[in-house]
Amino acid sequence: MQKQMPNRIRLAVWLCAGMLLACLWTLGQYLTPVRRSPEPGGAAFGMVLIDIADEETADSYHVRDCGVYVLAVGEKSPAALAGVSPGDLLLHLNGLPVHSTGEFVVRQQLFEPGERVELHFQRGITEGTYTVTLIWSED
Repeated sequence: MQKQMPNRIRLAVWLCAGMLLACLWTLGQYLTPVRRSPEPGGAAFGMVLIDIADEETADSYHVRDCGVYVLAVGEKSPAALAGVSPGDLLLHLNGLPVHSTGEFVVRQQLFEPGERVELHFQRGITEGTYTVTLIWSED
């Protein structure tokens, strides 16, 4: 003769099983690979820019001229692969003058990942051009 489980124990077993399934489902969602899809972040260069707008700021950053400077470049970023270095003064983006980081960001939003963009720069007394192939932004 079989004994029947009391209702409280049966309820506890069902609750535990439900919680276990919920935990496994959550863990499965966490472990599922994240798909990279085009997101509103747009195209990225992989560099941080800073506006140097006055002589006092220029002195504090040890640069001669005011303008838009590269403050940092991400390791293995499109900018780094193209040769961009911290301290470069950006002069033009695809032939258009760059006067501020805000202006640069607005223009950057017009580009698509995979697009090749020309950055005209000044490094010390030398001027040159980088060709950067953009990637998807992490933002």
